[in-house]
Amino acid sequence: MKKKWFIKSFISFALPIFVVILLFGASTIYFVYNSVLKEINKNNENLLNQVRTNVETILSEVNSLSLNFEFYTKTSEYTDYVEASNSTPEKRKVEQEMFNFINTLANSRMYIHSIYVYINNSNNSFIVSNEGKLKPEQFLDKNWLEDAKELEQKESMTWIKHREVSRYSFEQPTSVITAYRKLYIGLKQVGTVALNINASYLDERLSTLNLLQGQEISIYSEDGEKIYTFIYGSTSDNTQK
Repeated sequence: MKKKWFIKSFISFALPIFVVILLFGASTIYFVYNSVLKEINKNNENLLNQVRTNVETILSEVNSLSLNFEFYTKTSEYTDYVEASNSTPEKRKVEQEMFNFINTLANSRMYIHSIYVYINNSNNSFIVSNEGKLKPEQFLDKNWLEDAKELEQKESMTWIKHREVSRYSFEQPTSVITAYRKLYIGLKQVGTVALNINASYLDERLSTLNLLQGQEISIYSEDGEKIYTFIYGSTSDNTQK
């Protein structure tokens, strides 16, 4: 009898306490979950802003590069020299100055693999950073000139795509993101500049961000083509295949 009375009294006393604890615990869990979720969303938003800033800063380099060349080709009248059949001291001087300019830029930016500059000419010759003036048959990476010609037929000013390039036959292909941009003097298109960006540099920069294991970041071109993918913690090549 006493045992039944004790159990009944215990239940009557303890049950309200258990209900209160359960409700309090549930509300606490809900509050913590929402706080954590908001913090994760905030961190992800900050992460995306960091990624966008990093990528936009790098890709915008081709715009400033092309503007410099547009100004330079206009002031130096390089388009008049480029079609000259004979090599003159003035022509060699202008070409050397342009060559020095792209060398300085390419060698001072860790993320730049190389820079190509094409000014319209009948020989299809172009200038390559740290190489000089070359003809297509003298250079292994010939596809870039085909892309430059294709860009001429497009309405857009720029074109960004992923490529695997080798500048020499003994060299392993390097993953690059190539940013092409048309060169103009006034309203006349006079050529194309190509900025090759090391994809490995983007890997290194994104690896320093506060990401979750397996988190994926992809970069798409304006026409929807995937040009780069980074997977945090992946040991394989993150660049778009």
